[in-house]
Amino acid sequence: MISIIVPIYNTASYLSRCIESLQQQTVQDIEILLVDNGSTDDSLSICQAYAEQDPRICVLEESRKGAAYAREMGIHVARGAFLTFVDSDDWIDADMYEQMLSEMEAEETVDIVVGGFVRNIDGADHDDGPRHLMRRDDAQTAIGILLDGEIYGCILCDKLYRRSLFDHLPPLSDYTPFAEDLELNLLLFLRARYVTFLPIYGYHYYMRPESISHRGFSVDFVHRVRRLRFLRTLFPVDAQELRQRMDVLTFEAASSFLQGMLSQNAFEVPEYEEVQGILKESGKELGMEVPSQLLASVKQCREDRADRRHQMEKAVRQALQETGKKKVYLYGAGIIGRETAMALQ
Repeated sequence: MISIIVPIYNTASYLSRCIESLQQQTVQDIEILLVDNGSTDDSLSICQAYAEQDPRICVLEESRKGAAYAREMGIHVARGAFLTFVDSDDWIDADMYEQMLSEMEAEETVDIVVGGFVRNIDGADHDDGPRHLMRRDDAQTAIGILLDGEIYGCILCDKLYRRSLFDHLPPLSDYTPFAEDLELNLLLFLRARYVTFLPIYGYHYYMRPESISHRGFSVDFVHRVRRLRFLRTLFPVDAQELRQRMDVLTFEAASSFLQGMLSQNAFEVPEYEEVQGILKESGKELGMEVPSQLLASVKQCREDRADRRHQMEKAVRQALQETGKKKVYLYGAGIIGRETAMALQ
């Protein structure tokens, strides 16, 4: 049996498409675990309506703790020898799991099958690049392909896993939501004997603007930079190529974080020094030149910001002293004004 785990939060508009694509699978021995994550729209009632009509569907409820908790709940109750995941705004082709299961049943040493995905933007599928012939690889080779990201991605949802790979894993809730799929896949791939890449591309990954995976810059992305730096330690010391690939991802993530600070004028991020240090460390290990212009730009902007705030704070204190008033109203002062007001409270 295949256990299909679907974390759900406020996706009522897309949910029927997702559930019906699972119901239409050509392989019949499945269970569909719909885990509602504290939705405030009609998602839960939609799930319950489908469950009343299809005995293969089980609806689980949990408070708003995030997709990782929802997946973990699904794993705990799953009865199948094989596990897979689907995001509730995505959908899959009818024969996807039949093809993946056939490969896994034919080769008992294959613990993961990767089917690939296509991105769906505004209702149209987009092929992102080269496709690969079917191949079967050991764990380290497979991780290398995964990290390359040119053909197959690090998402959980286009893969079929043997249930036993999840035994004694750290709680999924321990992973940062900004690198959760990558971290879990690395742990599972390292446990696998062999991985088959099966280029069927039957998973349709819907690019929803408000989805967590597509957010703009956030200071919370510092958790991703930290986690990427940590993940290199999962690989054996002699797996230098894999460690180097993780260093590349870390270097790129740290650079993107600093660029995001510039684009969003977020110069008061307390983790700035930490991210800068990680960027320099990963660059040194790669033998790559650290983008000095980027660092200089961020440094200059932070200094300018601090100087402007200092000047405004000085002017406000002087105005309060000269007028004897207890309040000063700042109009059109923007972020600097808000920061000054907080400093004077």
